[in-house]
Amino acid sequence: MLANTSVIYEPKGKAGEYSKLAVNIYSGCGHRCEYCYAPSFMRTPRETFNQPTPRKDILQKIKQDATLLQKEHESRPVLLSFTCDPYQPVDEYHQLTRQTIQILHHHNLNVTILTKGGKRAERDFDLLTHDDSFEVTLTNFDNKLSLE
Repeated sequence: MLANTSVIYEPKGKAGEYSKLAVNIYSGCGHRCEYCYAPSFMRTPRETFNQPTPRKDILQKIKQDATLLQKEHESRPVLLSFTCDPYQPVDEYHQLTRQTIQILHHHNLNVTILTKGGKRAERDFDLLTHDDSFEVTLTNFDNKLSLE
């Protein structure tokens, strides 16, 4: 069972089969994918969801949670992110993903990154270790182009 954390959580259902720990840095996502499940899952109107914002005091809360998890010798990696993309366009300005990785690593926690952010993610490759994982989804409505 996870410590009394505020933003790092244990996903439930099928998401829990994919990753045992996760944190969502932003509320919403600027990729505006028409097929995205997150707006309905979050019970947020798509128009609102498509205007992402950093979660309130997110870095401070990640530090607090990471400190608790380190004290408990937590070894499971933390997924960035289920309900938003850590490398969506707004992260170019805020760069919260980079800071999140640094905080988690400082507390001996590894990361799993799930993104479709493309080249935006390259700026943080220098932070990743062999114990981290980086996963990319590529999607397109054109089936032929998707296969490429």
